[in-house]
Amino acid sequence: MYALPPPARAQPEGQAACQGREHARPDRVSGEHARTAQWIGQRLGDRPHERHGQDEGGKGEPACSRAATGRVWGGRGHRRAEDTLTIGGVVRRYTRAITTPAAARSPRDGARPFVSLLTDWGLRDPSAAICRGIILGVAPDALIVDISHEIDKFNIRQGALMLWSALPYLPVGAHVAVVDPGVGTERRAIALETVRGDHLVGPDNGLLLPAAERLGGATRAHLIENAQYLLPATSATFHGRDVFAPAAAHLALGVPLDHIGPAVDIDELVSLDWPVPGVADGRLATSVVYVDTFGNIKLSALGSDAHAAFSDLATGDRLVVAVGVGERPRRRQARWARTFGDAPAGELLLYEDSYGRLCLARNQGSAAAALRITNDVPVLVTRASGDAPPEDDQAAG
Repeated sequence: MYALPPPARAQPEGQAACQGREHARPDRVSGEHARTAQWIGQRLGDRPHERHGQDEGGKGEPACSRAATGRVWGGRGHRRAEDTLTIGGVVRRYTRAITTPAAARSPRDGARPFVSLLTDWGLRDPSAAICRGIILGVAPDALIVDISHEIDKFNIRQGALMLWSALPYLPVGAHVAVVDPGVGTERRAIALETVRGDHLVGPDNGLLLPAAERLGGATRAHLIENAQYLLPATSATFHGRDVFAPAAAHLALGVPLDHIGPAVDIDELVSLDWPVPGVADGRLATSVVYVDTFGNIKLSALGSDAHAAFSDLATGDRLVVAVGVGERPRRRQARWARTFGDAPAGELLLYEDSYGRLCLARNQGSAAAALRITNDVPVLVTRASGDAPPEDDQAAG
């Protein structure tokens, strides 16, 4: 963030007057100082921390002067301050970004905090990198993993599925998920605690709950409202930067969940409209929830649902997949398989994927293209009768 990194702990003009003087704790500072953040530059080790305290009269004036203009500029949600540094008699100007008010007094321990990110922002815009920067401003030692930023725009269910798939394989930490078409509205910002010990941070729109269940279930839920753990200026359209990223960074550092905001009843959280499979003897009704980059079709049912519907299901068993509704759904024959190579190249197969979900694939091809399938299309799976394939099986092409 520096235009010129200050070398060898060079001191800004005016700092000498502060030497030996006790500075006020952040929770004792007044007015504007209590709402502004500690500078990221002060946290990177190239300058000692400097904090403004009150004068002896307690009127909220700085206890010591600094060679800073005090000028703050930028649009809403973008606050920077200009400072000067004298190096070899030459005055240099640089800027410092603001982090959260609570950052300087956040707890530390020996373990590096872990934060993951999942969004629908894409990678062309700087949004994801900005949130990484906010997290590092609060927790400079954090390990950050990007799960995905390519969730289909506004597709909450797809984001929930990707989070459900990924989190069991990530370290315990704070996980930010932002697929948030309701940003800036009355929808709530929440943080969940799970049985495994993770914190899930994001909008209250159903995005977080499936993953929380995968981690043993949610044990507590709190609103994200404490300004000490948010950026000083909060926009109406970028809560990923202003609310979720800084709150998650503090949680990853060990800030207690109840410090983030008031508790909310888990049963009052918005639930996700997730299609429930219908399991019967010899019949499994499900639907398409996601198509991956290989054209493999993820279904709402799990692999365990297939075994419940078809007793003694074994590799190589023939099943019939009816895609769509109406008088003539598209019917294809598929082989029950353990992995792709259990079926000849080009053949359809049903299998349980590495996350436990029931999937329809085409060995070395795209099942989605072969079946001309999209999200939410109903799929009915039954056992094949005899050796004759369904009448339109060859249309799978």
